[in-house]
Amino acid sequence: MRKIFFSFIIFSIIIGCNNNKKEETFFTIKGELTNVKNGQIITLVELTPDTTLTVDSVTINNGAFLFKRNTKEIGFYILQLDKKNSITLLIDTTDNIFIKADGKKLRQTYEIIGSKGSELIHSLEVRMQKSLKSIDSLRDIFNAKQNEKDFYKIKLSLDSTWYVIFNEHQAFIKNFINKNMNSLACMLAISEELGRTRLMTPQKDYDYFIKIDSTLCGIYPKNGHVKVYHERISEIKRIKTEELMKEDKLAVGAFAPDIKLPDTKGKMISLSSLKGKFVLIDFWASWCRPCVNEIPNLVKIYKKYHKKGFEIYGVSLDGKKFLWEDAIKVLKINWVQVSDLDAWNSAVAKQYDVKAIPMTYLLDMEGKIIAKGLVGEELEKKLEEIFKPAN
Repeated sequence: MRKIFFSFIIFSIIIGCNNNKKEETFFTIKGELTNVKNGQIITLVELTPDTTLTVDSVTINNGAFLFKRNTKEIGFYILQLDKKNSITLLIDTTDNIFIKADGKKLRQTYEIIGSKGSELIHSLEVRMQKSLKSIDSLRDIFNAKQNEKDFYKIKLSLDSTWYVIFNEHQAFIKNFINKNMNSLACMLAISEELGRTRLMTPQKDYDYFIKIDSTLCGIYPKNGHVKVYHERISEIKRIKTEELMKEDKLAVGAFAPDIKLPDTKGKMISLSSLKGKFVLIDFWASWCRPCVNEIPNLVKIYKKYHKKGFEIYGVSLDGKKFLWEDAIKVLKINWVQVSDLDAWNSAVAKQYDVKAIPMTYLLDMEGKIIAKGLVGEELEKKLEEIFKPAN
């Protein structure tokens, strides 16, 4: 009887120990590729918060491959046949992924199931490919038409189409983030670029950056990628605080910092030389469609109020002089125009905290700021108020 009881205790201890042992979790990636050679190697690379790490390589047999790995947390990976032929994955600890693609055009053709995060990244990739294809078409037209006489007008039309593509893609990204706020894929989405232009920036889309941070920190507080993102957002918050302090120096009632820049002929013209007039500082550029759309309104306003003591001090953020000069001619701009031709690196733009254009500052006759950001009807109403005849 004692032997039986003793054996039962030992058995219970063994079972208890086994039950306390945490079972290892694995993710798998199975694939079927066309246009690949037998024996070709496909590699899985992990994107850690600090570096990239090759975690496995397998041989493709009859187009098929299989990876099986264990991981402690959700993370980003790259599956690649070579450095120019790869896809990005967001893999959770127990994902069972199946990928089908043309091995010669992996990124452009792949289909994926079995991983929510990776499927979300795939949707981002599909949308990006669509936008890039449209932009490539615009670039082809741009290159073909550069020597034509009415090139600037053609460029304005191409710019208008580019903004439509950009705005539609940006709307897609914002909708994607709103729908998938609890996914690490949002960190990838919010950092995407269309060409060389960021689709979302901390300056214009601050609330999105903050919401992603707070949501992911609540769900994945120990995840390495989330921690790094949180550090980045903390820095953005610090910069935002500094910007608010800078805005105080450019607040309504403050004296506008002086500007001294060359016009199209190289003559230096200072903002302070216009004291005694009401002055609109207009930050703009020939490549900025909203700016160009606003110019006819400024032409009308300038004609109406210039003789009454109104002046416009246009600061162009162009980088190429011939485009700036062409715009002045085509748009019939006849007020003060200056530029350092340093585009977004312009020291004056930074001094005036210009993050988007058009951006305006309206000054009184002493050089004090009396309004900011006025365009269109708002600007016209303000000038009507200023130049309204005394009763």
